[in-house]
Amino acid sequence: EKGGSPEDKSRHDDDADEERLQKYKARSREVADALVQASQETEGWDPVKSKTGVVVHTKVDESNPIKSARAVGIVKGTTAEVMGLLSGMEYYDQIDPLYRDGEEVEELDDKHVIIWVRYSAGVPLISDREFLYCEAHHDNYPRDHCACVTGFSVEHEDKPPASGTVRGWIHHTGWFIENDIQPTAAEQQDAGYEATGQQAEGAVGKAQEWCRLTFVAQADLKGWIPTWIINMLAGEISNAITRVRGLLDRVHAGETLEITKKTQKLLAKNKGNQERNKKKKEQRKEQQQQQ
Repeated sequence: EKGGSPEDKSRHDDDADEERLQKYKARSREVADALVQASQETEGWDPVKSKTGVVVHTKVDESNPIKSARAVGIVKGTTAEVMGLLSGMEYYDQIDPLYRDGEEVEELDDKHVIIWVRYSAGVPLISDREFLYCEAHHDNYPRDHCACVTGFSVEHEDKPPASGTVRGWIHHTGWFIENDIQPTAAEQQDAGYEATGQQAEGAVGKAQEWCRLTFVAQADLKGWIPTWIINMLAGEISNAITRVRGLLDRVHAGETLEITKKTQKLLAKNKGNQERNKKKKEQRKEQQQQQ
């Protein structure tokens, strides 16, 4: 039979899905390695700002004209607590106020998911930017009590570019969380904490109460956007760490974090979109099998 049996076509689709997953797994590991490397580098990174213990640098790579931005700072909390804020979309708007909309397009497995997000440029007359990317979680990487959350742009047939926005391209972005550190008294004071006076002698391999967060982003915003806005956005990535720090402080003070009404509506819409996308995928498979 021309084109093979329905079983052969179904098997082909499953193989294609597995091939895509393996491709994304390999790319996400490359991004995780890049995040770890960026957290350790000093050469080539130009200082932009330092505020409340968060230091921001930018770097131009010879192989890519798009600047990378890096923010580094400490927070009081465990890897699990930090991952609870960074995993999923529940606290996106509380970490980045420019976030406007988002959707979980497809869950590939329990560690990899395709996400669409829309951000305001932060100034009038400049179109919103949207991104479609694969987010991945790497636990106990590259060592125990550390983790990475990575992202890189992908394409997906169920999520073409939205009208009225400009779709940017994420070369790589993400968080590297180190929970095997013990900041100095000076580092704690710079971050606004009451210093304990302890020095960096916490035993590696034992869960600590501090994390060092490194946030790296290299994204092409596409379209026309003034240089001063790009520079402003690069400097503002420090606020993401500051807001994570604030959310953790509220948790440790006994507060139960609430999801904003805006995010509750988006999550409800997201659930409906997931069900529709799943049905679309099933319908495409059925149509291919009937051809």
